[in-house]
Amino acid sequence: MMTVLMMMMMRMMMLIMMMIMMVMLVIVVVMMIIIMRVMAMMMVMTVAMITSKLLTKMIHSIGIDREDVYITNVVKCRPPGNRNPEPVEVASCMRILENQLKLVSPKLIVTLGNVPTRALLPDIQGITKVRGKPVQYKQWTMLPTFHPSYLLRNRTAMPLAWKDFRMIASMAFETSK
Repeated sequence: MMTVLMMMMMRMMMLIMMMIMMVMLVIVVVMMIIIMRVMAMMMVMTVAMITSKLLTKMIHSIGIDREDVYITNVVKCRPPGNRNPEPVEVASCMRILENQLKLVSPKLIVTLGNVPTRALLPDIQGITKVRGKPVQYKQWTMLPTFHPSYLLRNRTAMPLAWKDFRMIASMAFETSK
């Protein structure tokens, strides 16, 4: 009778140990998921910082201080996973963007990449076809060019972007007639 009781106790202990190990495994998996998400967020933040620094350098290289440039986004919150915004997300923010443009009344609108270019002119060709070509958007002149994050991924496009930025400088410093 004692051996049966001891065997039952051992089985119980083994079951408890297995349950503890399963809980520990779940905790480890959850911790790994959290760490992966934090690392992904850090990567997005790092890319954003590098992109921002490149944009600042490009603005400075044409003799303009970053503080003298109004920078805004088409959508007012970052889409999940830093993906391009969906048309419905762009549409929901367009009124805000339109109000910003009216308030700032810029001499020149420079769109960086496909998202803002197509948000303002939906029927326009892709950025590789229209970059560096001034177009009219309502009462403003608009110059599409590459987004700095694209330039970081495609270094061969950098000379074209520098050409666009030199055009931005001449357009921005042009005196009204």
